[in-house]
Amino acid sequence: MHSLTRRNFMRIGAGSIAAGAIGKVTLLDPGSPWGADRVVAPSDRIRFAGIGTGTRGCQLLEASLLVPGIECVAVCDLYDSRHEAAQEALQKQVPATRNYRDILDRNDVDAVIVAVADHQHRRIVVDACVAGKDVYCEKPMSHTVEDGFAMVNAVHKGNRIMQVGSQRVSSIVYGKAREIYASGALGEVFFIEGSSDRNSPSGAWVYPIPADASEQTIDWNAFGMHF
Repeated sequence: MHSLTRRNFMRIGAGSIAAGAIGKVTLLDPGSPWGADRVVAPSDRIRFAGIGTGTRGCQLLEASLLVPGIECVAVCDLYDSRHEAAQEALQKQVPATRNYRDILDRNDVDAVIVAVADHQHRRIVVDACVAGKDVYCEKPMSHTVEDGFAMVNAVHKGNRIMQVGSQRVSSIVYGKAREIYASGALGEVFFIEGSSDRNSPSGAWVYPIPADASEQTIDWNAFGMHF
């Protein structure tokens, strides 16, 4: 058995949380989670577009800057101000649109990040698969069980790659905890306690309505439509 100190265990945990912000990164080496020293040939670069650039969508765009070999080439959101937020997150100007189908029609987009409202996941993911794009979709994957099956079928039918952003339940921290427990290193375990908290000023993403939000700056009809 390899010895694992509490400090090293927490270090691995911190690395996995950071890696969880990226759609197509699998954390294999906690010492170098971003593969920063890896050189990627131009022919191997993945070009993606962000569909949904609110708080979470912009966090993903910011995190993408840390991963070699990928490039955001376009963004989409129903709220015009979020186009500006996406440019700030990317630290560059990219084409922006309200209509996600404009994104899917682009030949230079290999994959999409879907970080829109839950009830819109199904149609965008299905359409992305039909358009030949790989997909990273934020959690929860689907609004209904029926939506989930439709998305899975679209992925298989289109032979696409899809990842769902449920990092906490797929984190290497849980895998390592299971490994330690199974090894017997802890002895006989009588009690296990876990917790998950959100200690932030805004709570569970309860944000005030922006002053410029209106029917002129937001496509309300498209947002309210259950695809």
